[in-house]
Amino acid sequence: MPEILQKELPRVQLELGNFWSVTPGSQMLWTTAVNNVLKNARYKDSSDDLKNLMLGRYGEFHFTGRPMRSMRRFRSGLERDSGV
Repeated sequence: MPEILQKELPRVQLELGNFWSVTPGSQMLWTTAVNNVLKNARYKDSSDDLKNLMLGRYGEFHFTGRPMRSMRRFRSGLERDSGV
């Protein structure tokens, strides 16, 4: 695994509020980290699953931490764009 991805994965996990790393969460976590690295932009063109998760469409957050400020801003932008 490339070093840049080894650094990005834990960063994404912390930013999402210590996001669980079991299916389906691990898929969202890895997809987000890989996209961040490939697109050289953080959370650009996020997956629909991540957007739905951040909008609470899969239920309440049951993370061990709170999403970081950058993720709260990301969620606010999603809510604005989707009319939630």
